[in-house]
Amino acid sequence: MTVGLQGDWGSGKTSMLNMLRGNDDFPKSGLLTTTKCLIVNFETWSYSMFNERKSLPTACLYALTERLGATLRREGLLKEENGKAAFEKASSRLKNVIKNVNIGVPGINIPIGKVLEGEKTAPPADDLSQEMIHFKKNFQELAQVWANDEKKRVVICVDDLDRVQPVIALEMLEAIKNFLDVDGCVFILAVDFEVIQAGMKEKLGIDVQKTSGKSFFDKIIQLPFNMPKDSYDLKTYLRKLISETNLPYAEKMDKDYLSEITSSSVGSNPR
Repeated sequence: MTVGLQGDWGSGKTSMLNMLRGNDDFPKSGLLTTTKCLIVNFETWSYSMFNERKSLPTACLYALTERLGATLRREGLLKEENGKAAFEKASSRLKNVIKNVNIGVPGINIPIGKVLEGEKTAPPADDLSQEMIHFKKNFQELAQVWANDEKKRVVICVDDLDRVQPVIALEMLEAIKNFLDVDGCVFILAVDFEVIQAGMKEKLGIDVQKTSGKSFFDKIIQLPFNMPKDSYDLKTYLRKLISETNLPYAEKMDKDYLSEITSSSVGSNPR
């Protein structure tokens, strides 16, 4: 299933994710039970900065597969023959697709070339689609290395989708839905609904966006959670920020007045 943390930029989505997953140095510091949840963190914006639009979804799938493999390896679970084989197959299939569509992926060490070694011509597109179908099966096998009973889940936290171009964010969500929607995986997406709407408008046109934007969002995300920014205690937050600045006369500032003009101008978004 997919859980959506929905809110505009700066409304606290990353903070909520941090509360769920905790600190790597303190595995039990998060709200998720680490004995049941294998947590994989994935920030998208770093890949969007250095990859072309056409390469980004595949690059992210590759990076996410590597991240899952590294997390399983850290838990000592990738030594098993089945897990190791599934990881190598999933990674290899994505490499084949990347090389054959002549996509450069800066920051990921994959030899780029339109023709695979030993081949005279690049395979047809339907062969590449078969590779992606087999990749999904291998990714499923990789997830099952951890989620081998009904009580365990691989929890993949995807953050910073609102930092990339809306149409790219849309395509990344489509890639996740199409190729990583497998048993045993729960995705937690920090996402702004308005970004998805803007992506649909750019990619499919405003008419489709008006009629299908909400349906697309609901199809990808089964459990939406709206950030409760309207209930944030703005006055307490401002008081904390002002006291930390150590400005002269900070304690004498009228906090009620500052809270009022903040609410009237920029609202309750902490940013």
